[in-house]
Amino acid sequence: LDNVLTFTAHVSFVVGSATRMLGVISRITKHFNNPASLVRLFCALVRSRLEFASVAWNALNKTQALNIENVQKRLIRIVYDRYSQRRFYFDYEFLLTKVSMTNLSDRRAERDLVFFHKLVNGVSDSGSLLSDVNLHVPSRPTRNHCTFYINTVCDLSPLSRCQLVFNRINNAEVDIFSDSRVFAMKMKVLVANL
Repeated sequence: LDNVLTFTAHVSFVVGSATRMLGVISRITKHFNNPASLVRLFCALVRSRLEFASVAWNALNKTQALNIENVQKRLIRIVYDRYSQRRFYFDYEFLLTKVSMTNLSDRRAERDLVFFHKLVNGVSDSGSLLSDVNLHVPSRPTRNHCTFYINTVCDLSPLSRCQLVFNRINNAEVDIFSDSRVFAMKMKVLVANL
């Protein structure tokens, strides 16, 4: 957190650290025959750095989000160059599905929603945060089907961001009070379609 209350320095540090680790992994796995081992090492050593405590610092501008995503794009480029022999056009989204990965921004949104689910269901014991969650209960039926009423001025606060993402999903099948595994699986599908 810097003097203007942004996470610019943190994002720069995390991206630099993750890029260096990806370089080490790339050099070590140069002669590996299976791309799955490279992807597993990336997930364990690099992606974990990029996602650590992301609920707290996920209020990113587009430039910062792209800088974080570019680390994963470098991995996909390495996998593409080494293992596909350039048989098809380089499409980031297509190659992500080929190696069973998703965008980092989608993963951060999923983590936000899972944290919010834990908060609402009492798994994360934080009374001060829970007191700031307001259910939207209209006095008469309206077309507005938002589950949560956000009364915070700052859309960048973690709690407001979680409520906004949940309201944006706006799916009748999603129940915030459902089982955590069921909720996480539904969020994985729905966040990818946002």
